Amino acid sequence: MGGSSTRNVSVLDGRPRTFRIQPVCNTGRSEDCHRHSANGRIRRIGIASVLAPLLALAFTSFAFQRRARADDAWINLGVSEIVVIPDPQHYAIYGYVAITLPVALEWQQLYLIPGLGFEYAPEVERGGLVGYLTLERSLSEKVAGDFVVTLAHDQPGLSLDEAVYSLGVGLGVSITLGSVVLSPSLSVYRVVDAPSWSLAPTLNLSRAL
Repeated sequence: MGGSSTRNVSVLDGRPRTFRIQPVCNTGRSEDCHRHSANGRIRRIGIASVLAPLLALAFTSFAFQRRARADDAWINLGVSEIVVIPDPQHYAIYGYVAITLPVALEWQQLYLIPGLGFEYAPEVERGGLVGYLTLERSLSEKVAGDFVVTLAHDQPGLSLDEAVYSLGVGLGVSITLGSVVLSPSLSVYRVVDAPSWSLAPTLNLSRAL
């Protein structure tokens, strides 16, 4: 998750935070997911559109480092690939932006991190809001372990009546690199009102505001 003096932000003193959004396969039908995955050109456009903001955030963060505090708000950018299970099939790549606010629990180096964000997948033209809660524990000066619970809302365009709601849980690690935090994670999701499951490998980059 500049000033007159620069220093590296650590998990312990900087309270960095990450965010990850993992929506599910929205139709619950593997044939639909297979059809979307065949559109390679759109997928490449989607990947480029979500990786560009990540690279921009990384550049500006290393150029303007500063010390972060536990009560700082954090900006998060990232990508998630949605893979339908139990027969693994690519569904979509979602890009997202989110704000998180770490709260130090002052017990066993634990932090509670609520967050809210917006995600979108260009290749399937779906998106929505995501709320989540992360429990983070510092493992070393620059590494932390994450347990994440997420509630994702996903819909095509402005069609709220076609929205899908999914609940997910996942594990990840947060690695402090200068003034940014890089966080790979993996979550499993289930549609709230249907027996549809998916996996969401995610890569998140965050920086204190």
